[in-house]
Amino acid sequence: MRKAAPAPPKPTAPPPEPKFNPYFVIAAVMALFVPILVLPAILDNAFNTPKTLLMQLGASLMAAVYSIQLFAGREVSITRSTVPKLMMLVLLLNFFSFFYTKNDYYTHVAVTMHLGALLFLYFLSLHLSGRMAFWLLVLTALSGVLVSIETWFEFYDKSVLFNWMTPGSMVVGTIGNSNYLGAYLLFPVLALTALIFLLKGKLRWVAAALWIFVFAALLFSRARAAWVGIAAAVPGFLYSLMKIHGFSVKAYLRSRARHAVIYGVSAMVLIGLLWALAPQRFHVMMGFSNVTNPTTFVLRTQKYFQASWWLFKESPLFGTGLWSYRNLVYDAQAELERVEGDFFKGYAEPKPRRVHNEYLETLNDGGLLAGIVLLLFVGVVLKHGLAVIRKEDIPMHERMIASAAFYSLVGILVAALFFFPFRLNSTLFMTVLMMGITEGLYLRHFGLIEKVRPTLPGTRYALLSVVLLFLIGWLYYSGYKPLKGELEHLEYKKAMTMGMFKEAERHIVKAIEVDPDNTLYCLYGAQLYMGPAKDLAKARDLLEQAVHHFNGDVTKWSLYYLKGQLAFQTGAIMESKAALEKSLQYNPLHKEAKEKLDEVNKVLKEHDRVMIKFK
Repeated sequence: MRKAAPAPPKPTAPPPEPKFNPYFVIAAVMALFVPILVLPAILDNAFNTPKTLLMQLGASLMAAVYSIQLFAGREVSITRSTVPKLMMLVLLLNFFSFFYTKNDYYTHVAVTMHLGALLFLYFLSLHLSGRMAFWLLVLTALSGVLVSIETWFEFYDKSVLFNWMTPGSMVVGTIGNSNYLGAYLLFPVLALTALIFLLKGKLRWVAAALWIFVFAALLFSRARAAWVGIAAAVPGFLYSLMKIHGFSVKAYLRSRARHAVIYGVSAMVLIGLLWALAPQRFHVMMGFSNVTNPTTFVLRTQKYFQASWWLFKESPLFGTGLWSYRNLVYDAQAELERVEGDFFKGYAEPKPRRVHNEYLETLNDGGLLAGIVLLLFVGVVLKHGLAVIRKEDIPMHERMIASAAFYSLVGILVAALFFFPFRLNSTLFMTVLMMGITEGLYLRHFGLIEKVRPTLPGTRYALLSVVLLFLIGWLYYSGYKPLKGELEHLEYKKAMTMGMFKEAERHIVKAIEVDPDNTLYCLYGAQLYMGPAKDLAKARDLLEQAVHHFNGDVTKWSLYYLKGQLAFQTGAIMESKAALEKSLQYNPLHKEAKEKLDEVNKVLKEHDRVMIKFK
């Protein structure tokens, strides 16, 4: 007699939602403000540092709240999921990079961003509820709308925030670059797509109108990598919704063919009307020849990718350290030129800072080891997202939210084939926000969250003080000091514009004091001492510091060109010749270096002729 099949396990009831959730408050503030925060009147680069600092501050606050609850003897949430263990591996990879990185400066920047993102992901997933996930989706859409408003103004040459923008400039929104903007807007587009189906009544039509508004801003960005991501994400999400609702297109067309035709015709009429109303600039920008222009794609595949592959072959197992492509690419290009002889032929802009393929640059960062660990990490999170989408006893609206987050991740992973979204604070934050939503819903509905009250020693308050001091120190050294350096840098530029050279010197010296390894600050200081504030000894020291701590913020050949100029001014002709030859090694097309080297060679030739006569 055959045994009866075991009864299916009863669904685990999700834990009750707390009356007040401080983690939700912090996550909500970050979801709204990280994309829109800019400080145009305070910082020269108004986009980058404020967003990174806000991410760092939010993650630190979450860690502080959790630590206070833990060491005060209250109940805290823990999880039995495999994801925290994989997060620890990713974190170890980051710190392991410090042992061998070829770019100390940007490895610190990368680890700061990654640590903040991982902390945010961990605490968000532990404390997420279905209602919280919905409101985070709403805030994602709202922040996207606010960014799109500025983008529309910029498209029509009426920027609200940035008075330095000139007519015809590429739109940047509040993100910092048109390509960065497009990659970010992928997330609000998916959020609004989900809200069209989650909301009811008139609110659904509001969401649909805002979808068109934000999608137009995405088109204004002309970010083709993001377009490819959207082309993969939106159809995937709609297909997922049909599976969730048991909707059949064939059955609908058979039963309501007339409605389908009316909807199709209405959509075509709306698209045609919007195209007719669009300005001429949009028509030109979206022209077939512009959209399909392969110049940048060919440049990246033939030059950037080739240099990336050369660096990977140098250290295939562990890579060369986080974000080391920025400074090592110049050595790779010089070596390729030496081997091939025509690498720089037709190379209009030999100054890449990114590979423009996230996966190749990951191999440069951490080699095959990093590739395997990150593949496992992302793969497990995506697997958990699919499990939530397919679990039929989960409320339908939560499955739809999980689907929107899941396909946002799919879209950005596709876009990463042609871009570097995880090296930008805005898109990295949106990525971990969506990962936190999918993982949080998975933990909640699969019964993987436990409440514990651990027994702690009598020194728990001393341990709490150590944790809080660590967070404060991290914020000070990795958050405040770079911000202080940028504040002084902007004051330096203002003083230089007004011809106040003593004031400019005071500010650039302060910037270098708080951020001494910043190549750009050292370069500006050297130029100041070579020019208005004449002090060639200080200029030489700062230039040597910039070369020694070169981080890729400027081109390497420009540093050696300046070094050659300085040596020429001080009468060190042979040193000048060596520096200029080094400059041309990194860029044989550098016209100014060629001209200066010709001048140096003439001086040497004249010197030799005089010496022969003297003898």
